[in-house]
Amino acid sequence: MKSNNIPWIVAVGVAVLVGVLMHTTPAAAQPRALDPARLWIFSTDPAEVNWPVIFAAGYDDPTVNVNNIIFLWTFEGTTPGCTIRGRTNSNPCRSRVMDKTWNVPGIYRVALSASLQGGPATVIERTVTIDAGHPPGPMAQRHEVRSLTFGQWNETIQALWTLKTIGVYDHLVYIHQVSAISGIRAGTMRGSAHRGPAFLPWHRVYIRICERALQVAAGNDFLGMPYWDWTIDQALPGGPMSSPVWTNNFFGPSGDAGFNFEVRSGPFCSRVSRNCAGRWPLLNQLGGPTLERELGRMTRTLPSAYQINNIRSVGTYDSNPFNEYTIASRSFRQALEGWAGGTYYGAGHNGVHNFVGGSMGPMTSANDPVFLFHHCNIDRIWYLWQVQRNCYGNCYTPRDVEPTITQFTAGSVAMNGRWRLPGHHWSDAMFPWSLRPADVGDAGNSLKGYFYV
Repeated sequence: MKSNNIPWIVAVGVAVLVGVLMHTTPAAAQPRALDPARLWIFSTDPAEVNWPVIFAAGYDDPTVNVNNIIFLWTFEGTTPGCTIRGRTNSNPCRSRVMDKTWNVPGIYRVALSASLQGGPATVIERTVTIDAGHPPGPMAQRHEVRSLTFGQWNETIQALWTLKTIGVYDHLVYIHQVSAISGIRAGTMRGSAHRGPAFLPWHRVYIRICERALQVAAGNDFLGMPYWDWTIDQALPGGPMSSPVWTNNFFGPSGDAGFNFEVRSGPFCSRVSRNCAGRWPLLNQLGGPTLERELGRMTRTLPSAYQINNIRSVGTYDSNPFNEYTIASRSFRQALEGWAGGTYYGAGHNGVHNFVGGSMGPMTSANDPVFLFHHCNIDRIWYLWQVQRNCYGNCYTPRDVEPTITQFTAGSVAMNGRWRLPGHHWSDAMFPWSLRPADVGDAGNSLKGYFYV
């Protein structure tokens, strides 16, 4: 071995000496190829046709910064492009995290190419399964957060931390942010996901997508998204601020006023300190760097059971003008979304965002996982209303042909000889997906892979 090494050492020495004498710099070494055994793919399949599959990539080597890796995805059996940072039809699919949809059932190949800048590409493949209907398998149980065992809650937190670490959670925040501002037209603030009829079905889809990601991260298809029934907190003798959900055992506390209302402890604090592991940093472009809460600063109350019962007494799903100015007594959606206000219906969904405050205020509100538990409860209330009134697709409004929408309805668009509110009718695709209210609002499909307990 020693004799074999000597010529190599001499050759290197001569090369370096020549380089010095000629005042030249030796050529930089080419970046090495990544080890395919350390490259991995996260995927939320199996999925139903038209439901997005979230993909994430990673590389298990602490000496390599994953942010320096160039990831490129290719897919079999579907159209080019994917959703990256909430933007659809991104092409090529060059990102660590993205989502993709198939509209034909089957088993398809997915290829991931990964390389360092200027280095050779390493390619790995896997298959994804797309089913015609909801994939067969276990039904997840959605429990009120306080009824979870320690093990169940810990499993949920660990899965959330995993999604945060691999970038999937931030991808979900981007989707909510972009959808909140898309679809807004002159004369109204009705977007794709808020201030209109699609508010409830859009968030039903969103929470189910998040729940599926949690299941994959936990390796447990039975894991359900917990819901936070805030009427319980409102009824506490000490008021909602005294609730145990605002302790480190659950959501963590309000933010520290001395630190710009930064959450300083609990499972979702952002900055490493004596009381914080720093597992929940926010991206600067998504309102970061730290999670903030201002409990009770904007409003000191949460919706009460009395108000929710009043909301559930509204018999019509929605009505003209189908936005934040709809009369609440004619719109269950409006009353629950919370634009009506007043003591009879209260501020509903909006009031909870206002109570938590901080990061729950802007369109990046999904930054705070409390958002998920809150919207899971909103979905539960809609489901209870549907069951109570046997009110599924038969009473969703606006229908595909909706005579009450005219040229004078704010944000209406003339399409095929009719006035419509794009993205909000029964068979309209809800941005950024091809999924429709009809896909999650009918009796046979209102609960996709989960049930409430």
